[in-house]
Amino acid sequence: MDKWRRKYAWLDHIMLAYERYTERYGTHYAAAVTYFSFLALFPMLLLGVSVAGYVLARNPEQIANLKDLISDNVPGTLG
Repeated sequence: MDKWRRKYAWLDHIMLAYERYTERYGTHYAAAVTYFSFLALFPMLLLGVSVAGYVLARNPEQIANLKDLISDNVPGTLG
């Protein structure tokens, strides 16, 4: 591998980047960012549903339109 790294500068660059990434626990940071980003989706989804419920509570015709839209676009019995 050392022979190839000396011959190909781009391979050496990739290997150095990988070594730096692993020395600084890059996989742990990537996992943490993914985990917390995924967990942040639930409060945002709950906020969106709450706002939609507040807005739609005053508009019964919009609720009927939304139900029709969902039933037309979602396949099967789920719609």
